[in-house]
Amino acid sequence: MMYEFIVYGPGCANCSNTENLIRQVLTAQNLPFTLKKVTDYQEMAIAGVLSTPTVTLNGKVMTKKAKVPTEEEVNTWLKSLA
Repeated sequence: MMYEFIVYGPGCANCSNTENLIRQVLTAQNLPFTLKKVTDYQEMAIAGVLSTPTVTLNGKVMTKKAKVPTEEEVNTWLKSLA
């Protein structure tokens, strides 16, 4: 299964840290993935993003919290698709 992540955010530290954490978790598990970062406010508005970072996985919103997810949270997201 290919995991398609999108991290929505303006480029703040939390957004960058979220992107890096997701990349680390999937790389460590040798899972196939794409990771896109959306920083454009118009694209975020179209996607309905109101707080950042917002993360989607395969089109499903996984978090809208204004914080960096934990490694455990990312693993829970992956398991939810299995």
